[in-house]
Amino acid sequence: MAWQLNWGSCKIMFTDWFAYFWPQITDPWVVRPGMFNLPWFFILLQPLRLLGPYISLALVEILTVWVVFRLAKLLKLSPMKTTFVLFSPPVLWCLFMGQVDGVILLAYMAPPGWAVLLALCKPQVSIGAGLEAFRRNRWNALLAAILLLSAWLVWKWPFSMQNPPQFFSLAFMDLTSWNWSLWPLGLVLIPLFLKSSKRQVGLLISPFLFPYAGLQSLIGLALVTAKLPWKYFIPIWVLLWVRWALMVRLIVIPGL
Repeated sequence: MAWQLNWGSCKIMFTDWFAYFWPQITDPWVVRPGMFNLPWFFILLQPLRLLGPYISLALVEILTVWVVFRLAKLLKLSPMKTTFVLFSPPVLWCLFMGQVDGVILLAYMAPPGWAVLLALCKPQVSIGAGLEAFRRNRWNALLAAILLLSAWLVWKWPFSMQNPPQFFSLAFMDLTSWNWSLWPLGLVLIPLFLKSSKRQVGLLISPFLFPYAGLQSLIGLALVTAKLPWKYFIPIWVLLWVRWALMVRLIVIPGL
């Protein structure tokens, strides 16, 4: 089976920031097509409007790198493994597309109330942090309910979402898909997710509990697998690159 290279497949930087996130920040009261995050997230980001789209993007990029460094330190990764994580497809794709998953990962270092808010903004990134917040204080469940109810009252969210992706597609069947979820196979991980209170379990499992997870949502996976011995981590790191190349069709396998 021949593999072909297609260099024209990946050429646009910061698409998600300028096409989706910045327009939503500048007009937060209307849920724009392609936006699926809890709308309160964009109210939280309103101070960025004072800085403009480019400086705001730079701050988000810097924050993403800082969060990865900080989580790597909390997981006690060596400087070399931290470097490999920074140059892994999930982190680089998050930076390349101008995504916000690095910001959402702050949930794993934030106080419980903030962890709940961030977990609701993008659960496939930080639902583990939200679960831990509930364990610390059951009143955080009330906070989650208030956030969800108010989002429905103000924005009719999630019913106001437009052009939703094919959430319930069998993502694991298509290696060229932009959906990296293992849906529905990932559901078998729910018992482990509910029983464990370790940060690394939430980081590793969260993307696979939901029907949709983009590559940038797997930063936690890159961090946790870096704790493995090199002989296991490097093959995983390489496989992530191969899967990325298939996703953007940089590599094309005829018939796939």
